[in-house]
Amino acid sequence: MSYFPSTAPIPEPTIDDGEFWEYCAKHELRVQACTACGRLRFPPKPRCPECLSEETTWERLPGTGSVYTYTVVYNVVEPGLRGIDPYNIVVVSLDGTDGLHMISNVLDIEEDALTIGMPLAVAWDTQGGFDLPRFRRA
Repeated sequence: MSYFPSTAPIPEPTIDDGEFWEYCAKHELRVQACTACGRLRFPPKPRCPECLSEETTWERLPGTGSVYTYTVVYNVVEPGLRGIDPYNIVVVSLDGTDGLHMISNVLDIEEDALTIGMPLAVAWDTQGGFDLPRFRRA
């Protein structure tokens, strides 16, 4: 079930983020970890920005975080999202990553209840054959 309409845009996996979406299908929130220097990175990239290594593994995260910042969309421009306004777009500080962020949405919350620093937990939302990492208030 999805909280967004079936007309909403869905991911188009690339060579860099294909594994991320495979883990999402298993309801595992993971980020790349450089096997040379250990640096975590998100979004996925072909090389480590620290040491330029191409060697990587995928580290599982606890699936929690907090609201770093957010906005509320009242005038929807994306045709596939019309009819669900207002909706929120949230930048989530991911726990266990030393500062990585993910753009997502917080489900089941009134827009005026969102606050900076609010604790969140991942909530999987199936849409167009993808399991998307969205969040709920923890």
